Amino acid sequence: MQGHNTRGRVWLTLVLAIALTLSARSAWQQRDVPQFGFLHDDGLYLVSAKSLADGSGYRLESFPGSPDHTKYPPGYPLALSLAWRLGGGYPEVLPWASFFGWLTIPLLIGLSLLLFRRFGFADWQLLLLGILLALNPYITLFGINLLSENLFLCLLLGSLLVAARSPSSRSALGAGFLASFAFLTRSAGIVLLVSQPVAYLWRRQRQAALWFLAGMFPATAVWMAWARLHTPPAGEDWILAYYTNYFAYQIQNAPLSMLHIVVWKNLDALLYSMGSLIFPKVFDLLPAKIVAQMISLAMIAGVVRMAKKLPAARDYALFAAGSVGLLLIWHFPPTERFLLPIAPLLFAGLITELEHMAGLMRSALKHKDRSQRVVAAAMATAAAVFLLACVALQIWVGQVYMPDTAARWRERKVERKPAYDWIRKNTSPEAVFVAYDDGPLYLETGRHAFSVPLPTRFWYLEEYNQQVDIYRKIDQLARNHGARYVYYSKNDLDRDAAPDQRSAVAQAMRDNVHLRPVWQGVESVIFEVLVP
Repeated sequence: MQGHNTRGRVWLTLVLAIALTLSARSAWQQRDVPQFGFLHDDGLYLVSAKSLADGSGYRLESFPGSPDHTKYPPGYPLALSLAWRLGGGYPEVLPWASFFGWLTIPLLIGLSLLLFRRFGFADWQLLLLGILLALNPYITLFGINLLSENLFLCLLLGSLLVAARSPSSRSALGAGFLASFAFLTRSAGIVLLVSQPVAYLWRRQRQAALWFLAGMFPATAVWMAWARLHTPPAGEDWILAYYTNYFAYQIQNAPLSMLHIVVWKNLDALLYSMGSLIFPKVFDLLPAKIVAQMISLAMIAGVVRMAKKLPAARDYALFAAGSVGLLLIWHFPPTERFLLPIAPLLFAGLITELEHMAGLMRSALKHKDRSQRVVAAAMATAAAVFLLACVALQIWVGQVYMPDTAARWRERKVERKPAYDWIRKNTSPEAVFVAYDDGPLYLETGRHAFSVPLPTRFWYLEEYNQQVDIYRKIDQLARNHGARYVYYSKNDLDRDAAPDQRSAVAQAMRDNVHLRPVWQGVESVIFEVLVP
């Protein structure tokens, strides 16, 4: 038995080493972070990291007036500020930040395996879980693209691992401290303030629940109080609310009157994105969506089965339930990125459900009725082929699709360089721009800028013309916020709108008589906002 366990661990180490090598190869190929700014949050994180590194405090320096950064907790920007100091500025910081981001991948895999071994997983289950985590293109993508999800996941897993060690006051306090760091890295960590004490109380460990709260609550309260005191009043200004106030933007885009619509659409997106963690969303087709949602149902069934069978897994399951509840009412449809903190649990749930199905198939293969055995064999073969196909697809996405996408983003960066050069040479340092990718524009030129995001309430209500109307009146928005220029690229809105909407926006920009082109490139144009 000991030899069997040793061989299993050797295979686990070998396969994980190969999978991590593939992940490291992707990170090395994209160490220049060609997609920087695409998800917007990465640009704002780095802008605030620059502010911290320069000694200017925790500020959103790219936004007009450089307000205090009250939207995101400071944990991840503080970590990025170390990379900024090592890089010495922009863009030299990008490879350092990307390298630090990749280091979280082996860390989160190791923590996941330690946690699930404590749950009672067998070596073959840990092997499969490690492969799914190491090869997952989303974990690699968000790790090397300056986003907080991987670091948050490491701290979350660390907190759960410490909490699972023993019900002692010391362990509970340590778990609470790690949970506070997780919250200071990502606001979604607030769920731990409820889920972990509930888990302790479920086990009738009241003292542990109190010690956990003693570890987590102080830092959480300090940040929330600081943010509340420094948040500028947004009023009806949805752009300012987007940049500085999660709660105000939530009320503007997902009020109680349309909560039923938000929950219904978010549920659809949640199931799609959950399954896409295994079957990556590179084919935006209805059959692919159906497959992804079937996988998500298997994941959920497996998590429930696992939580019933393995009491130690309930802590993570309770956190996942709270996180999913928040995502269902949130003002943005859930994506793979938002589900990354519960990805190890979802993968483990899928493995658990596959094990359950395999047990049923083994019983059917021994059935005295030959037709039953044939059907069971066919189903087992189909399940094995499908699982291998998912692993192959993840490898293809990580090793082919992502590098090809990165190459296209490099072309975009080259196209934008002349525009940034023109801005530096022809505008005053006090000039303010409207720019979809405002973070990179500020870091490249030093000019303040803000984006005009499409309010998601129009997406939920399917009022797509309202979204286009925002850009028809962009000159008014620019003047109201002190912007003299609008930087527009044909690739703008690619994370927010469908191609037909983007075409309508481009036409609206061209037809606006209050916008005068002052620089023209192949894919982008700089407009000066005229006084009517």
